[in-house]
Amino acid sequence: MDLLENKVDLYLGMLPIHNEQLSYTMLADDKWSGIVPDTSPLYQPGLKEIEKFPYPLNLLKNEKYVLTTSQSGIRKQANEFLKHLDIKADVVMESQNISTAAALARKGMGLTFLPKSVLNNSELMDSYNIFYIETSIVRTRYFIAYSKEKTLSSVDLAMIDMAKELMKAYSDSI
Repeated sequence: MDLLENKVDLYLGMLPIHNEQLSYTMLADDKWSGIVPDTSPLYQPGLKEIEKFPYPLNLLKNEKYVLTTSQSGIRKQANEFLKHLDIKADVVMESQNISTAAALARKGMGLTFLPKSVLNNSELMDSYNIFYIETSIVRTRYFIAYSKEKTLSSVDLAMIDMAKELMKAYSDSI
């Protein structure tokens, strides 16, 4: 990791991740969401707003999924969520990034999970729904990490303070 090799001073990331050599400053939580395409029996025609997932979570067992690769934080969260529900995901496609997975889900390839911050504020939702998934099982948490060996400079501290303020403003808006 570049942080441990002193190639970067600070790392902005998303849980789950933990390394005993790093210190973490938590910044904000983000809502967990899912894109449900019109190819899914869970799709609700005419729904144009982002709403709470209206079904029992175990109905997700019958879905096809477009997910990020197993190394990504979002995939680790999705795996944790599905494992807790005792669901073996039928993954039809994997993507290196969440934007591509979301685009494929919008086009009907399968359901995907993502943090709200990844969504476009002007979602059309013509052929898909977006639902918040209210759960204590999984959540997206953002952090800044730095080496425990590093003495933070005034610039580092200012960056962390700015990130906290921006993420607090963002969290308050969702």
